[in-house]
Amino acid sequence: AYAQELSTGPRIHMRYALDYLRAGGSQAAVKALALTADQYCAGAGSDADMDEALAVLADLNLLADSGVRHCRRRAQALRFSGDVMGSLRWACRAERCGSFAFGYFISELLDNLADEDLNALLQALTPSGVSESLEPYPPQSLLAGLLPASQEDMDPRDLLPPSGRLYFYSVYARCRSMRLAGFAAHSYAPALVQLLAAGVVPPKLAGLLLREELLPAVVDEEPPLNVQDALLLMQYVQRVSSDPLRRTLLGIRSEDLHQSLGRCLSQAILRGGAATCGLSQQRSQHGLSTTSMLQMA
Repeated sequence: AYAQELSTGPRIHMRYALDYLRAGGSQAAVKALALTADQYCAGAGSDADMDEALAVLADLNLLADSGVRHCRRRAQALRFSGDVMGSLRWACRAERCGSFAFGYFISELLDNLADEDLNALLQALTPSGVSESLEPYPPQSLLAGLLPASQEDMDPRDLLPPSGRLYFYSVYARCRSMRLAGFAAHSYAPALVQLLAAGVVPPKLAGLLLREELLPAVVDEEPPLNVQDALLLMQYVQRVSSDPLRRTLLGIRSEDLHQSLGRCLSQAILRGGAATCGLSQQRSQHGLSTTSMLQMA
């Protein structure tokens, strides 16, 4: 009864109630302990409060049951307050509370953030300097942003669950910053092609990547892609264009698209003899027929 009275009071009193209930051995005490711990975590209003609440859950062996839910709740609260990196940090933290790390919640969160304000999301994922290499993944800037301040000694790579969307948005943000900074297209365009080929680009953003990032680069005097990357891009366009479900609408006239891709391939072939010699082999590997290549060129 005393523990129940404490649990209805201020947050500090709820913490005392947890200590009282922890000493109880009855089934009712165990049930009340889980409920009070849940209320205690729900009352956390800052990152420091959440860190302390998660430590309590871990001490009570309740982290796997409740930790994921409360970290995701914190992620959504920060999302609605406009703190993009804070939201992602807690979304990633949630995956460390469970037995297995899943990336679906983080991918859904990123797509929601992109729907709300794509520029704000990309800005948050853009490193302060454009000198950071596009490889390897994950970049140091992303790892630094997802590392909780209270756990600086933790291996930051443990914070990244398998999320294709996190991979896409972080790489896309850096490629876009390189374009805006005036970098030559060949320094970032191949990475964008790899994103398309890997299937991590949201269908609604595939057309944007082609229209704003890749196709304008084709007009550069210096070829932005080599033969292999040009074939990958052509294969991707061929695949999505023939999709019977029409899940990816590129929003580009087919004539303009084929002309641009043909110019891109021609530039890649003319870049050097070594690339030209391997053209037939790479064309076969990527499943492009001679007819489809001629149609695009």
